[in-house]
Amino acid sequence: MSASPTKIVSITGSALSQVVDTPVTELDIRNFKMLPAVPQQWLWNGRVPANKLTGLHGDPGVGKSTIALDIVARYSTQREWADGQENTCVPKSVLILAAEDDYADAIKPALEVAGANMDLVDYVEKITIHQGARKAERMLALDTDIAALRRALQKNHYGIVVIDPISSYLGKKRINVEQEVRDVLTPLKELAQEFDTAIIFVSHFNKRSDVQIALHRAGGAQAMTGVARANWFFVQDEEDHELYRMVWAKVNGAAKKKSLRYRIVEAQSSVGPIGKIQWEGEDEETVGSLLAPTNRQARQEHRAESRAAQFLRSILANGPVDSAVIKIEAQKHNIGRTALRGAKDDLFVKACKVGFGETGAWTWELPAHIQKMDSEAGF
Repeated sequence: MSASPTKIVSITGSALSQVVDTPVTELDIRNFKMLPAVPQQWLWNGRVPANKLTGLHGDPGVGKSTIALDIVARYSTQREWADGQENTCVPKSVLILAAEDDYADAIKPALEVAGANMDLVDYVEKITIHQGARKAERMLALDTDIAALRRALQKNHYGIVVIDPISSYLGKKRINVEQEVRDVLTPLKELAQEFDTAIIFVSHFNKRSDVQIALHRAGGAQAMTGVARANWFFVQDEEDHELYRMVWAKVNGAAKKKSLRYRIVEAQSSVGPIGKIQWEGEDEETVGSLLAPTNRQARQEHRAESRAAQFLRSILANGPVDSAVIKIEAQKHNIGRTALRGAKDDLFVKACKVGFGETGAWTWELPAHIQKMDSEAGF
């Protein structure tokens, strides 16, 4: 019996191009026996991992940003942590991205009173884009500028990166769209692991007061708490309004930690008084008991109808306004800073910086849907 003739197929032209250009995907499969197990590394043991994402979530005015700076200060000076645990970290440099508070009159004074080692703390003023002879400057956007952040980590080996608030750095990604938030947070998670960096981001609560799962109070898509390996909620006490708690919401790889009580007290910086965290020890309060729907709903409704919200809707009715002007006018109307920031968050007011450095100025603007609603109502 003779062998069958070999069939020769000739591929030419566009057909050959399609064969060459068609990607071939393969799974990189390995066996667990060959994978060495490693312990979780901690910045603040059981509370802030050293090489992952940590989310700090809460309403405006509860001290989230100030606590992020307190963590930076303790890390940079190797002082013990707020719960009395030993700080075993060897301090590296720290990088801060702050979109809402001014670096000169808010961030630096807060770092001073927290006792930070200023030699180790850097901040991002802007991002510069070079294209040939042209140059442009703007605020960093994590959806397009992750490579620039990676180069900064490569060059400086930052031990902590603080992003405050994360919503201001999403670029064109929408905070309530699950996949778009993951598109930003997943590369951040990978950077944290690659460079052994604790990335701490600040996020506001959403306006939902009827949620049955406390973790869903975090603002934006569920990826905000899902991608972050540690999540802490910051809540005001129902009876003592000057008392707050840092409450465990979710921390992977660690046993549940007790809540930490604190107050925001006035301290004297080189340029005047500024808020400082005064820690008052642990207690047994849980996130479930502190975020009872009835209590949260009452506070949310009260603030939504506050004079601060009405004031902001009025002053921003015709478009963006310099934030410095808004603060001066708010003071004239006896509206405090905390109430103003609460109304700003409730109305989803957008903060944008025009210009950079000392000549730059922040403007506030109502989102389009609220402007349209107010216009139709004749507000």
